[in-house]
Amino acid sequence: FINMFGDPIRNNKKWQLNSLGDVLNLITYGLTVRPKYVLTGVPIISAKEIRNGYIDIEKALKISETDYNKVSDKGKPVLDDILFSKTGSIGYCALVRTNEKFVITQNAARLNFKETLVNVIFALYYLKSGSIQTLAKKTAHGNAIKDLQLSVMKKFPFPLPPLSLQKKFAKKINI
Repeated sequence: FINMFGDPIRNNKKWQLNSLGDVLNLITYGLTVRPKYVLTGVPIISAKEIRNGYIDIEKALKISETDYNKVSDKGKPVLDDILFSKTGSIGYCALVRTNEKFVITQNAARLNFKETLVNVIFALYYLKSGSIQTLAKKTAHGNAIKDLQLSVMKKFPFPLPPLSLQKKFAKKINI
């Protein structure tokens, strides 16, 4: 990523510079009220289930189908969204690679990128880059438990190379 695109903060390749919020259709988080957990049902993903590029749906707690139906659409990620842990262990991110239904909690951010501008694999590696990880941790607030506010995250610099180059990168990575 760094070889092809340079450091996202320094933008040493001089790409068109945007803010993260400019290239998103949506940035939001999930449930703010703790639901009743059940043994079998719809997985509820918190920051701790987002690790090293994958979402651990198997270990997630579950909510009932009835409670799932009460959740607004903003808390229901879809294929090719990126989830980003924003509370506690900040900066873990993963691409949603399933159509299986699940919901997220308030400590996970849901990012949906404008596909005419951004390839999601490029976006995932942007979020995983060392400089963005450092920025996320540095701008999180709180004493006992750090939290990265979405309003702050939206302002992160987002260099925008041509979509064709982003897609070439995605093919090389092939995840």
